[in-house]
Amino acid sequence: MVLPQAPRTFGSAKLRVPVSAVSTEAVLRRRLRCLDKEACSALLWPSVGRRDVVKHIMSFVDPERPLADTEVGGKMFQDTGSANLDFFFQSVPQGKPRENTQLKGLLDKAWAESPEVCLKQILLLGSRDGKQDRYSFYDAMVWLWYKDPATLLANLHLVPECNYWKGLLEVLARICEGQERSLQRDLALYSHYKRCKDAPADRKYTLEDAGIPGVGNYRPGSRLEMAAEALKRYDSDPVYRALFERIGQLFAEQLRLDMAAMRRGQRVSLCAKWCPLLYHSFDRRTLLCESVARWLFPSSSPEFADCTERQYAYRARDLLRKQLSELGEYMKLPERLMCQQRWGEIQYKALPAACLTKHAKSFEKHDPVRFREFMDKVECGKVRVNTGALQPHEILKRTSGCGTDAEKALAQGQWRAMLERIREAGQLQDCIAVCDVSGSMSCEAAPGVSCMDVAIAMSLLVAELASGPVARQVITFHESPTMATLPNTSDLAELADFVRRLKWGGSTNFYKVFQLLLQKEASPKKILVFSDMQFAPAGGNTTVLRQIQENYRRAGRAMPELVFWNLRGTSGAPALATDEGVVLISGFSSRMLKLVTESGPDPLAALSQALDNPLCAKGRVIQDPAEVRQLMAGPWQAVHTFAAEVEASDAQPDQVAEHDVPAPARKQPSTPRTLTTQLATLPCRVAEAALVGKGGQKIQQLRQLLHDRLCHELDAGRFRFWLDVRDCSLLATVEAAKTSFGEQQLHDALAQLKAHIPRSVVYNKVRHVLGIDGLLAPRHASSVLASLPTQRALLAFLGRKGLKIQALQAELQSLLDAQLPAGSFSFCLDVQLRGVSWEVATTLEVHDDALTNAQLATALERLKAHVRGSSIYTEACRVQPAAKRRRSNGFVIQFTKDDRGEAARLGAELAAAKKAQVLEVARARKQRALFKLRRAIRARAAQVNGRSKAKMASRGKKMARTHKVFADSLFDF
Repeated sequence: MVLPQAPRTFGSAKLRVPVSAVSTEAVLRRRLRCLDKEACSALLWPSVGRRDVVKHIMSFVDPERPLADTEVGGKMFQDTGSANLDFFFQSVPQGKPRENTQLKGLLDKAWAESPEVCLKQILLLGSRDGKQDRYSFYDAMVWLWYKDPATLLANLHLVPECNYWKGLLEVLARICEGQERSLQRDLALYSHYKRCKDAPADRKYTLEDAGIPGVGNYRPGSRLEMAAEALKRYDSDPVYRALFERIGQLFAEQLRLDMAAMRRGQRVSLCAKWCPLLYHSFDRRTLLCESVARWLFPSSSPEFADCTERQYAYRARDLLRKQLSELGEYMKLPERLMCQQRWGEIQYKALPAACLTKHAKSFEKHDPVRFREFMDKVECGKVRVNTGALQPHEILKRTSGCGTDAEKALAQGQWRAMLERIREAGQLQDCIAVCDVSGSMSCEAAPGVSCMDVAIAMSLLVAELASGPVARQVITFHESPTMATLPNTSDLAELADFVRRLKWGGSTNFYKVFQLLLQKEASPKKILVFSDMQFAPAGGNTTVLRQIQENYRRAGRAMPELVFWNLRGTSGAPALATDEGVVLISGFSSRMLKLVTESGPDPLAALSQALDNPLCAKGRVIQDPAEVRQLMAGPWQAVHTFAAEVEASDAQPDQVAEHDVPAPARKQPSTPRTLTTQLATLPCRVAEAALVGKGGQKIQQLRQLLHDRLCHELDAGRFRFWLDVRDCSLLATVEAAKTSFGEQQLHDALAQLKAHIPRSVVYNKVRHVLGIDGLLAPRHASSVLASLPTQRALLAFLGRKGLKIQALQAELQSLLDAQLPAGSFSFCLDVQLRGVSWEVATTLEVHDDALTNAQLATALERLKAHVRGSSIYTEACRVQPAAKRRRSNGFVIQFTKDDRGEAARLGAELAAAKKAQVLEVARARKQRALFKLRRAIRARAAQVNGRSKAKMASRGKKMARTHKVFADSLFDF
């Protein structure tokens, strides 16, 4: 133990030694709150000269920290003696969003002890190579903003390197909204996740699911309300304004570098992926998108020379949108390719771990062949998937859940890749894990994950990485603990089930674990304890660690190195900062296992080793007042004078008298004439929704039809026309200039529309489906146009992908248009099975009472004559019936009496195709074709109105028999 050195003093002033001049370990040791009496006495005696005086001096020094009780009655230290070590050991991810008061208390004490070391720990907290605790990192950055905003501004450029670019947006949004609003948002998202995690993926969520009442556009949490709050904060808080502009400047600088790298064909960063998009989440909360656009495209550019400030803002934001789209296309972002249905361009091997995990089901659904090939390579070990920031318990959860086979195989491949990555970093030799599976570990560590799951995952990771005589072994807490050997399997789900089935009790008797190890001839050199540190009493008024050390001293054996890995945010410590052979770690990240292989002699040395990396070394605590003022002033762009916005409404009356210049006479715009009339009434809200249709499609069709009729009465382009469904009424509005049409002319046009509404197809469909009395039910006229003898004739009649019958239907439609008034009927073709032959039938739906039955009969006879005389029907009837054939696994093989050798050759090709797994591809394509055909047939059947449900069901059964025939015609295997 090195005696702490007091700072040199001259008079009443203290000289502060820069932290950069000394190591982190030396800084922490100077600020310890506990001393070793024997070591200090040996250092004091040469300078004092009297042992009794030295003993008297040391009697006033506490040898150790005070003791505290665990939850089960054991003893532990209140703290480690070092505030920064307490922060390192007790900062654990939260199970659910809440105000992290424990983290704030740890940060306050650590900052008071050493701001430089505390800043390094904040960076380590969110680092991808550190604890990987994103949300605690965001809370710590917000705490740093209120504690020392200049230091936060000076270290903002480290956030993308430490965490990722979205971290800047998270910090800015939490500071802009305030702690209360941010906590409410996190709680709402957490509750939605817990409520909908097991819901079907294709379900459409509504505002009611989110608990948002319909109180208009300007409601709490709406875009307008958040924009107003963001503007108010920007205008009233100059320090926040500096933070806002600095983050916008960081995004713009990186985007400028990425665009230059893209033009050279080099690698670019992910800044474009996380840059806020206009009107999206973070832009609605902070309005940052325009700031990024202004920094990236400054107003001093020549292209904005004659623009007003409003025009410049719109143009800059549009240019930013185009640049982000271009960079996204260059990077081939998987989310972009998925939205554009470009599944074949996705490179699964290069996908980040989080993206591959989240979208595994989508890849398996939309790109089954390529994704299955990729998964086969992963299972065989030919491809190593990325693990990124994945943590062991996240992988374990997917293997033991109810996911698909592909998701479980992917999790197994990620577990294998994590093992290989940690082995490359360092070997865990002769070490064993002690897994705490007591009742106190059942608390929630993450959504859907308990602390026990984390302990099991970390213990399995150590067991598979360990070498030596205790390889693949694990110990669990129990009244009579035993050392269990993992089964000889690599399946992660089986290993986790094995650990869960081990004998364990409610007690956390850590003392008996070492009694078991003392009975063995050779103990492991390192013991990793994954627990919440709530140990049972070991006897006496001392901690478990001191009792174990005493037992090893009496036995005359060297005590193994202990690694206490804290998995729960409780206070207290099992060891002090100066205890040799002990390491104190916390968190869920597997990246921290490197401390086990590179740890120092005591917890302080291990903490110094964890903070000794290039990223933490870049952090700076700002103390120079001049630099603080410069950072608070913030970055500002050069002042630019925009063109003035001239608006007639801005002119004030007193401006004319002041300059004695008469204002030019303004031309008064003519007031348009607007007429509104009620076209029809609907009985209920259900009828309103049915008339509007899904996405407003039906009402748009009706509006287009009425607009076309209105164009016959009024000159097109000289009026405006609206349709509105309100209060169970269908309202029509026409607006035109007074000089264009007279009022009576508009009244007559609207009267004709009102007379046409009862005969419109859309309106009558709604009324007919709802069963409203007093309807004008349309008439139907059906007829069989032609008959086809065989299925091959039917396929020839339909043509490839139905092109021939579509062309024939267009001919028949034009023929009917020439005979019957336009808009008075609807027409469709259908194919029906009658016995052993196929019939081509047509149905006319009449909407005009003026049409007589004789006219309809004449029209149907002409259609029949046209079909039977067409070349399509003639060629179809000439098709000969097929020879006898036999189907084998989806492949059609023709067998004739004259060619047995050809059949044998085809059979050999079929066997080879099976070996090459071509059958799986063919079957997948055929299933997709069948699904599309079924959907198309249902849609065609739904177009025919007035048919009874029984008749529709009967016809659907008959048409279902042709599905496979249609599939064979579309795909030639």
